[in-house]
Amino acid sequence: MKKIFSTLVLFVLTIVANAQQYKVYSVAGTVTVDGKAVVAKQVLTSKSVLSISKGGKIILFDSTNNKLTTLKSEGKGNIATLVKMEGNSEKAISGSYLSFITQKMTSEDKKDNTYMQSAGSAYRDADSLLLDAIVPNDSVKEK
Repeated sequence: MKKIFSTLVLFVLTIVANAQQYKVYSVAGTVTVDGKAVVAKQVLTSKSVLSISKGGKIILFDSTNNKLTTLKSEGKGNIATLVKMEGNSEKAISGSYLSFITQKMTSEDKKDNTYMQSAGSAYRDADSLLLDAIVPNDSVKEK
């Protein structure tokens, strides 16, 4: 009985280890897998060999372990090897952020395929900056 249980546990662990998949959340710069450019929403496995050029960056979503993996160090190797390099990171994410990412990753909207697709800005009128309070009075102009 112990032998059957041990074999079953080993079998399940082997399947889980080989089935680990990452979905590309965003890509900046030049990142390739097997000589082809990596694009957002592409599915990679733990055995995929990535090549990240200088200035390249890729963010991967691991839905099995609820982690975001950021690879930005120049190099070539599988994901597990690249994560260990200096400058790369792997972070756990919360349930609410997980649902947000899942929604973005399953969306068919083509705008979601771009990195940093929107930017915000603010406008302030010069009067609202209270420049008079900052600039000292000019004694020549007052006379």
